[in-house]
Amino acid sequence: MPVKDKLLGIHSIPDSSELTIEVGGKKMVREEDEDDVSHPPQIVISTNGDITPFTIYIGKKGKSPRYVIKGDADGTISSKLLG
Repeated sequence: MPVKDKLLGIHSIPDSSELTIEVGGKKMVREEDEDDVSHPPQIVISTNGDITPFTIYIGKKGKSPRYVIKGDADGTISSKLLG
């Protein structure tokens, strides 16, 4: 069920942007001709705060990523602006 909260709800990613998600050492990129990734990444957040380790790279299509968000197994999440 979609979340109705404006902050946590569904948001569109501009066509000029690209997100690459890495979970378990595997990069998952949406193909241009697909609506969804065939096997969407599974990031699990447990009740004790542990999470599936992940890295999300954000940038403009065709360019190097400008921003990275990293989640560690202990629940630590960090973000960094890349050079």
